[in-house]
Amino acid sequence: MYKGQVLLFAIFAFLALEPLFGQDAGTIALYEAGNYNEASERFKKELKYDSQNAGLWNYYALSLQKHSKLKDAEEAYKMALELDPSNSDYVSNLSFLYLARRAWNDAESSATVALKMNPENGNAYYSRAISRTELDKLEMAMEDCEQSISYMPGRASLYILKSEIFLRRLIKASGPDDLADRIAILRSSIEALDRCLTVCVGELSEIRKRIESQKALFQYYEIGQVDGEGPHEPFKECVPLRIKTKPRPGYTDSARREAVTGTISVLVVFRSDGKIRQIVLLQGLPAGLNQKVLDSAKGIEFEPERCDGNPITVVKTISYRFSLY
Repeated sequence: MYKGQVLLFAIFAFLALEPLFGQDAGTIALYEAGNYNEASERFKKELKYDSQNAGLWNYYALSLQKHSKLKDAEEAYKMALELDPSNSDYVSNLSFLYLARRAWNDAESSATVALKMNPENGNAYYSRAISRTELDKLEMAMEDCEQSISYMPGRASLYILKSEIFLRRLIKASGPDDLADRIAILRSSIEALDRCLTVCVGELSEIRKRIESQKALFQYYEIGQVDGEGPHEPFKECVPLRIKTKPRPGYTDSARREAVTGTISVLVVFRSDGKIRQIVLLQGLPAGLNQKVLDSAKGIEFEPERCDGNPITVVKTISYRFSLY
């Protein structure tokens, strides 16, 4: 249902670039065309003749990072910063590299340094918002996300991040007395995504998909129904939903190569007719694993929950653990 989670998938769109006057325009064209491996080799050769060019080291680091050569990219960023130590963009780029490594504390620290250098660095706010989301500093993450939006109001991935911060709160509001909180959280998340439809530029199909799924959950929590399906009144006796088969999503090649581990959680609408209605990503992982989970969740087979003998529609949280061992 989603092509990816914003916490890592839109990172490279925010990395700070700069013109390299006097450099081989063909190398930059290779980079901008997505030929990162070839571009990095060309930048490496150019650095032999212009090793004191901080901007060139930054470009070299970017091309290495996009080719998943994170260790070499980190060294290149550090060379750029050695030559130009007050460049806030280079530091925020380095923080995005730490995000790619899932080194949340390092990413947060680097973004904070970048903001001390330039308090108007919208990319640094974005990077710090991602890291703080992963560190479960949700209030601070939301503040950073709002700051980033104030500098880059047309970026769709910022509104997706804002929505995902709300959904992290939804995970915590799972108790029997938290219904009002769940409704309020979903309303705020939907409002953030709706705002993007007004101000964002580019392809917005992902935004629309998220709105559709979250509105279904909102209906369920607010009136107890999804498309007319769901409980209408308290029941005397219920038999819980029983999952019969839960397909395993498996690793993507890139996730295995990057040694990605962790848990992906989704909210699933289990319909009374035995079909999966909507799936909402609550907490994800990079390298294509989110889509793997969303596809697998669609294949869950289950016996609907029954109350007073009748099948009903319910919403449940389903988690998938990824481990290489």
